[in-house]
Amino acid sequence: MNNFGRWGLIDAYSAPSTAITTFTQQQINDEQIQFIHDGSSVAPSYMVSVSDGTITTGPTTPTIKFDATPTLVNNQLTVSQGQTIVITPEMLSTTDVDNTPEHLTYIITGLTHGKFILIDAPNAAITRFTQQQINDGQVQFIQDGGTVAPSYMVSVTDGTITTTPTAASISFTKISVSNSSISKAILFAHTNYVKENNVTKDNPKKIGVEQKKAEPMARLLKN
Repeated sequence: MNNFGRWGLIDAYSAPSTAITTFTQQQINDEQIQFIHDGSSVAPSYMVSVSDGTITTGPTTPTIKFDATPTLVNNQLTVSQGQTIVITPEMLSTTDVDNTPEHLTYIITGLTHGKFILIDAPNAAITRFTQQQINDGQVQFIQDGGTVAPSYMVSVTDGTITTTPTAASISFTKISVSNSSISKAILFAHTNYVKENNVTKDNPKKIGVEQKKAEPMARLLKN
């Protein structure tokens, strides 16, 4: 083995993690030799020659098929209560040196208090979509309207390698309603009711009806 050691090592099962540069065909036949990549996004390279103890061949470059692991770069979300937002590459993006955006698929798990949809199919919640769909502005997130922040895990696959699920970093803002806003809403409902039903001081029962109609609105706003 010549010029070996770039982005990986070969070792024997009998001596793991100890790099070797010579081994026999019999050791290969007995499955005693393994290659360990260094985990980077760069393909390994080396030269191979073989000797019978008398004659040694010239070094030859092997054919290496290499698939880099996708790297999750951005995994974050800023959303307010009840908000619908378009997912952008600044929120969710991945790099992969040997794959294009349409071949990088996100897998969403553990999703709570919201859903992902495609703009072209707003009634169908999704848990898988591509980097290309994000780049094209086709993916939206809808918070469920409650006061609890959403949460979810993200993994990405290039069709061969799938990354470990990672929790999204989420910034969540609740929508608060003041007592003055509630009072204004009740007054608005009262005024409209009076106008629509010709309520007068001679017909006070309608005032009581209007007040009962306003109570559910007040409870809704408080929640």
